[in-house]
Amino acid sequence: MLQPKLFFYSMTLLALSCNFSSLRAQGDAMEGLDSLRTIDLEGFEVQAYSLQSSRPVELQPLSATRLNTQALDRYAITDLTRLTSRIPSLYIPDYGSRQSSAIYLRGVGARSSGQTIGFYIDGVPYLSKSSFNFDLVGISSIEVLRGPQGTLYGRNAMAGIINLYTKSAFTDPGLSVDLGYGNYDHLRLKAEYHKRLSEQWGISIGGSLAQRDGYRYNVVRQAAQDSMRSASALLKLEYRPSQQLRSSLSASYEQIEQGAFPYQRLDRKSGALLPLDNNEAALYRRRSLSLRWRTILNGDWWQLESATGYQHLSDRMGIDMDASRLPAFFLDQRVRQHALTQEIVLKNKSEDDRVHWSWGLFAYYDHNRLSSPVTLRPAGISSLVQRGLDMMSKSNPKAPKIEVDASKEVLNANEFIKPDMGAALYYEGMVRDFFVAGLDLTAGVRFDYSHQAIDYDSRLSLRLRPILPAPAPQLPWMQHPTRLSGLAKQGSWQVLPKVALQYDLGRGKLFASMSKGFKSGGYNEQTLTEIIRKVNVLETFKMGKPMSEAELNKSLAFAPEIAWNYELGLKLRSLAFVDRMHLSVYYTDVQNLQLTHFVSSGAGRMISNVGRSYSLGFEASAALSLWGDPSTQRDHLGLNLNYGFTHARLRGSERESRVPFIPEHTYSAMLVANKALGHRMRLFSEVELLGLANIYWTEDNTTREPAYGLLSARLGYSYGPVTLSLWGRNLLDKEYRAFYALSMGSAMMQLGSPRTLGVELGLKL
Repeated sequence: MLQPKLFFYSMTLLALSCNFSSLRAQGDAMEGLDSLRTIDLEGFEVQAYSLQSSRPVELQPLSATRLNTQALDRYAITDLTRLTSRIPSLYIPDYGSRQSSAIYLRGVGARSSGQTIGFYIDGVPYLSKSSFNFDLVGISSIEVLRGPQGTLYGRNAMAGIINLYTKSAFTDPGLSVDLGYGNYDHLRLKAEYHKRLSEQWGISIGGSLAQRDGYRYNVVRQAAQDSMRSASALLKLEYRPSQQLRSSLSASYEQIEQGAFPYQRLDRKSGALLPLDNNEAALYRRRSLSLRWRTILNGDWWQLESATGYQHLSDRMGIDMDASRLPAFFLDQRVRQHALTQEIVLKNKSEDDRVHWSWGLFAYYDHNRLSSPVTLRPAGISSLVQRGLDMMSKSNPKAPKIEVDASKEVLNANEFIKPDMGAALYYEGMVRDFFVAGLDLTAGVRFDYSHQAIDYDSRLSLRLRPILPAPAPQLPWMQHPTRLSGLAKQGSWQVLPKVALQYDLGRGKLFASMSKGFKSGGYNEQTLTEIIRKVNVLETFKMGKPMSEAELNKSLAFAPEIAWNYELGLKLRSLAFVDRMHLSVYYTDVQNLQLTHFVSSGAGRMISNVGRSYSLGFEASAALSLWGDPSTQRDHLGLNLNYGFTHARLRGSERESRVPFIPEHTYSAMLVANKALGHRMRLFSEVELLGLANIYWTEDNTTREPAYGLLSARLGYSYGPVTLSLWGRNLLDKEYRAFYALSMGSAMMQLGSPRTLGVELGLKL
């Protein structure tokens, strides 16, 4: 790795020198790109709205997919999970609850720890992945940047970036209303209104309501386990007094009430799927508010942008941790988050400049307060806790056999305060015609510091007694309250370079790049239940040496994860019937890989660094026009294709195992047809096959999900502003597993969504 890193820094210094030598010449370039202006680039609509970069993402040497308003409607993108497979190598499963928001891209992902993909709305980051998955309102386009984007975006962007852009009253005025209904009492209402109030002011208002009765029935509680109710709202105010000053203030609010975690167990002997029968009420509740203030100041040849963000999240998660009718363990977790972000970017804006550059300064503060008490029910104490004590006695023949009082439930109280903060300074520059006409050099570097801390307080008291061999009398119960409290801190500096070469082929671009990304470290608060249970036994019987605060802090911490990415890509456009095509191969080397697994008792999860992994992959996407002109939306037959192959492996053993939860293949193929029936009438239809293959659920690779495909379709009729359509998803009612895990000695799983059918009525004025 030494030589590639030296090449990184050499190219970065060279780009910096080219940048400084060209600053004076850029002062003569008076006509620049308006970062809020919509332009036609490479045959499709683009909003040059990126805060961090000085150029539209389509012209940069990286793999990216943009879905405009038309594509969002065509693919029915109502939340992030609907992006799965429509973006090569992207997998966003819908399991557990909307808190999970697990995102996997190019063999990199996180199931329950912090995100490995950055999430932005109008240039403002969301710091908690618990708030990623929400109903989309007022969104004009979504772009996904694949591969580490650490130079411009910093921490937790080691797999890529998802950018969402909201509609503008200046470019997207009008009223739209959509009403849909389907089986399982699936109801969705969405309305948006974008109005230009004057030459200087514009306002956007939007909202959505959705409900679903649920797919999975709990035989013990006699109710659907995964019902859902949600409401979202958007308000955006824009001020454009001149070409020199643009400003927007927007607010998003969402609340959701959801039955959660419909996990079914497998019979240990036969392997048959058991009925959904957990006795506790699994739930997820969330209230979230996001404020975004974006200001753009244009000079003659430069542009200064500021993006200020605030997020508040209040959620509650209740989970039956044993996923059975046995009253064993129940977790009731509540989170309160307040997060502030500030980013300032200075860049040049003239498209004619030979050198494009961006300087940025970013800072954030994220304050989280968690309360996660675990209730140990009598059945859980008599089984799992007693089992742990028996194992402890067997491992130490000199230790007496210990019995735990299981006559009543015990509360393990846990309180946490987790502040997270950081700052970064970054630069990226692009030099055109780098020694060779048509060859561009892009290079940059980011200096990033992040700091995490945890202030923890955990309390537990079990009633225990030693059991002596007969005929010794029975000893009285002994009880010793245990409290583990302390403060742990860790921080890290990261230098995140990037270098890329891109050659203009006329009707396409060929590029090669190297980049570095990282995911920050943190602390395992859920493992305290496991630790304090063991410490309580040792303290009660004064066995062994007490655990020091330093030892405890070390057992809770996990280190940052780092990824180096090497990529070769080809982007083509307007070749015969091929509107667009993108091909890429990549290699990603991950160090200090963070993996999530259940603790030995099953009462909680923990993240640990398990060494290294790598991903070797291939991606392809294409938009084909088989008949007609796709820009007219009248008479057209098209085919959209996406495919991703990911060879992700864990290093460090004789037999390399596959990284769990990462699909080896992702694919989607959509056939799109439009037929005009007159001046105002149109028939349209979409048929799509979407699929995944070879998801390995465990680190030992003994269980996997084989290939499966889901067939969906929509058939509609529009007359002027009115649209009526029929839709169906998973039309063949394919049964597949969306989630699988081993916990408390048994396997549990969640089935994917069954066949759903519905009708939708839309109005656009």
